[in-house]
Amino acid sequence: MSKANLNNWRRGRKCLLKNTVDFVFLTRNKNAFTGEHLDRLEIIFDETCKQMKCQLLQFNGSVGHVYLSILVHSSISVSRLVAKLKGKSAYFITREFPSELKDKTIKNRFWSSSYAAISGENTSTLIAKFITEDT
Repeated sequence: MSKANLNNWRRGRKCLLKNTVDFVFLTRNKNAFTGEHLDRLEIIFDETCKQMKCQLLQFNGSVGHVYLSILVHSSISVSRLVAKLKGKSAYFITREFPSELKDKTIKNRFWSSSYAAISGENTSTLIAKFITEDT
């Protein structure tokens, strides 16, 4: 591995780490988002990642789900990161767009309890399968 390639990796005292995790969050209502909602969610997710010493690498969304690729800090557990991302985004998005999203929540819950967190190579096929099986 060349020295230039090592610049993108996190360094610990005795370790070299690059933990990229791809996430998919599904909404309870399959037609929840517009372009404006997705733009705001990207900002919320980016801010939350920075607060947790992580980096949002990629964000995509559709009417019923969002896809995130995040460089996760070694001290952060995946479950803690998911809880923070889903909780903060649901809080802000439902308060900033109350009239538009009022009918999109089920039992006052915005996100579905299920999610996909995949780390490794060639995750796109697993993500596509997760989305199609849940809809």
